Amino acid sequence: MKKPVATIETVRQILLALPGVEEGTSFGTLAFRVSKKFLVRLREDDQTLVVKCADRDPLMTADPQAFFVTKHYENYPSVLVNLAKVKESALRELLEATWRDAASATQIKLYDSGKYEPPAIAPLANLPKSKADDASLLARARTICLALPEVEEKEAWGSPTFRVSKGKMFAMYVNNHHGDGEIALWLKAPPGVQGMLVEAAPDKFFVPPYQGPFGWIGVRLDKTEDAEIATHVRVAYRMVAPKKLLTALPD
Repeated sequence: MKKPVATIETVRQILLALPGVEEGTSFGTLAFRVSKKFLVRLREDDQTLVVKCADRDPLMTADPQAFFVTKHYENYPSVLVNLAKVKESALRELLEATWRDAASATQIKLYDSGKYEPPAIAPLANLPKSKADDASLLARARTICLALPEVEEKEAWGSPTFRVSKGKMFAMYVNNHHGDGEIALWLKAPPGVQGMLVEAAPDKFFVPPYQGPFGWIGVRLDKTEDAEIATHVRVAYRMVAPKKLLTALPD
């Protein structure tokens, strides 16, 4: 008999039945927290979970098809879970253990008492989605950035970044960062360019968080043509690439 596939609804029913768990978003996808502490989020493929887990090796050894990590998560206390492969019993055990590591003593005592009555959990109508087609916009960003000499893509902070020459970052693809609704490239830019672009075309350009104070620009991919994006990407690349690579770069 074929094993039933776990779904995000399975995850919701397990987690929301535990005291204090709240549903929200992280990086634009469905996520769960207890007492504002991160527990789990659904990755952009709608099929893989990122689960906070300090002791993942036994899981990956026992069932490597269900539990795994990518290079990005190697140095984080997390494990990835393939919902199409994981057994529901193993999923339930992992999620409860993750909750216990983050929940308060009072919440754990209440749950273990057997007196806790979880709230009714209505099915989720729709998963949180970004306002534009993430896959096609990411493909555009990759095509433009990876066309430059010796550029490598590296995942950082849960997002694709583009780097050259010993990991110097010049571009970062961001999808709905902290729920801001933007699908954009954050790009390194020369002094003064940020203010000029944002003032001239605020529909296309914005000041991104974190990198904004350093002069970086945010370029809305759904509002900007490829040729214009490529121009700003090349400028960002020139700011960090070594001279030997710049000679091969078209003007």
